[in-house]
Amino acid sequence: MPLVLALATAIAVAAAADHCIVSGGTGATDGDDPALLQARMRRHAVSERGQSTAEGIPLNYVLYTKPPFEKDHFQGVAVELGLPRSGMGPQQMQLDLGSSTLAFCDAAMAAGVAAQKTELTQCHLYGFPYSQKIVPSSEGPCYEEWFYGSVYKGDVQFFAGPNNTQEAATMQDVHYTIMEKSSAGMSCGLGFDGIFGIAFSGTSFGTYFNNGKDPSKLFTPCRAATPKPSGMCSTHDFARVDVVSPLLESMQSASADKFGFYVDYARTKGLPAGTSKGLGMLYLGQAAVANDLYQDSVSKSTVVTYSKGTNDVDEGPGKWWTFKLAGWSISATPGGPNVSWTRVPSDFCGTGVSGGFNCKFDSGSPFLDIPHEAIVDANKVWYEGHHGATINFEVYRDPLKEGEETVALSLPLSFLIQEQNRGYVRSLGTLTLGLPIFALYYLVFDPKAASITWAALPQ
Repeated sequence: MPLVLALATAIAVAAAADHCIVSGGTGATDGDDPALLQARMRRHAVSERGQSTAEGIPLNYVLYTKPPFEKDHFQGVAVELGLPRSGMGPQQMQLDLGSSTLAFCDAAMAAGVAAQKTELTQCHLYGFPYSQKIVPSSEGPCYEEWFYGSVYKGDVQFFAGPNNTQEAATMQDVHYTIMEKSSAGMSCGLGFDGIFGIAFSGTSFGTYFNNGKDPSKLFTPCRAATPKPSGMCSTHDFARVDVVSPLLESMQSASADKFGFYVDYARTKGLPAGTSKGLGMLYLGQAAVANDLYQDSVSKSTVVTYSKGTNDVDEGPGKWWTFKLAGWSISATPGGPNVSWTRVPSDFCGTGVSGGFNCKFDSGSPFLDIPHEAIVDANKVWYEGHHGATINFEVYRDPLKEGEETVALSLPLSFLIQEQNRGYVRSLGTLTLGLPIFALYYLVFDPKAASITWAALPQ
């Protein structure tokens, strides 16, 4: 395998020809010559959609359904990760832009990695105040999605190749969690073997604790009757500990400043429930912009997130991959004059450096969450017969410089109506761009610059 990145505590990405992972940064390797590294990265075809000239890690598409209800389903993408010392094969981990925890579902993995167990434990809740995942009660909010478990520190491998059995990359000496218990609504109950969050570490702030290795002490079930088993993290008696996001930590160690995320979403229509392998790609480092998906795109836009300006974007208050919305317009034809324009209040997306949670990219969501007014506007124009129309969400290049230049993130109304009919559009007071957005754009995320670039895909 041609080596792409190899440094102490680095990510080492390689292709199938000549297997070569170097973990110590010693000896004469391609890791000593950045020019050689970049030259060897420029190969590897990845998709029927378009050839890629850079190496990547394959992603799987997962569809979970509850028949006979056609729209009671969940879709997501997964990367296959493994623990070298666990004695178990690759685990299908949901790749989530909306969190930063790496947590495995199968408690049996713990036996093989007992030596990597730390004094830390984790209790993690999922949901927001407006979310259906939270049930109000006299005890406080009861969360329907949660897990708790012990925290370990060691190597975690990416897998690729035929049947995803070949080691493709290694995150060295990172923190990960093995769940002791989780709710049915977590990734574990949706066709995944765990969750791999690739947002900023602020999304996991207050979830790690030093409490003597007993994670069960962190969680309290709600006494009130709830539709699903619910609870909360009761952690006041324990010291909180900051834990860096595993992927971002590894990228920093390897001087890899960005990652790219591609899903061949068009091919997901009509797929049966279960796992469909090889329907996406995760690119690390320079490969994120050295592939044809990015290079051949005729339209690219870059914005910075609310994490810009923190002392350390990975350990500061940065949380999600956010942006700031100025408003939206609808044009009857692509690039044509607007037939409507709506401006949103300055606090629509949230406020402050750590704000913005109302406007973000989130691959962990199967939906496009669109402001109610935008849905109404789009449907009105569509059903008036303007089937070539687009809705253009105007986004500030910098969320801290309101009034400055904006760029458009455009969705054809035909696409929006299609996903609405599939059950993947929700009318809410937010703009959260979940998995369907990958039908239109290849996305590049730069943690160091705290920026997001969307590159239009050919339609």
